[in-house]
Amino acid sequence: MGILVDKSCRVKILDRKYDFKGRILSLKCSFHDQLFTLLNIYAPNVPSQRRLFFDCLHEYIFPGTKLIIGGDFNCILSDRDKQDGNIIGLDWIEKTSRIDLSLSDIWRSKHPYDIVFSWHNFDFSI
Repeated sequence: MGILVDKSCRVKILDRKYDFKGRILSLKCSFHDQLFTLLNIYAPNVPSQRRLFFDCLHEYIFPGTKLIIGGDFNCILSDRDKQDGNIIGLDWIEKTSRIDLSLSDIWRSKHPYDIVFSWHNFDFSI
């Protein structure tokens, strides 16, 4: 897991946190006199494990910073993001998490009506 930043951005890394399972990488950065937490996650596929994962996520956010988070949440915001199967949305995460992440899906906001999937099973039923 990694976080890539273009050299020309002149981001200064001040601190880092990560878990030993390879699911979380967090960097405290300074950029143009602002402090940021850059957080890359890979949430578990199993709903009960995912809930525990998001309940602990606040431990990787540096206080006094603006949060930029990306990665694989293994859940959806819209029914247009999944066809059949187990549907667990980000609203569930926000209701069960200890912190208000105020998440928004940038791709969905730019493509509100598109139905596109990044993964499918062998017969395209899910």
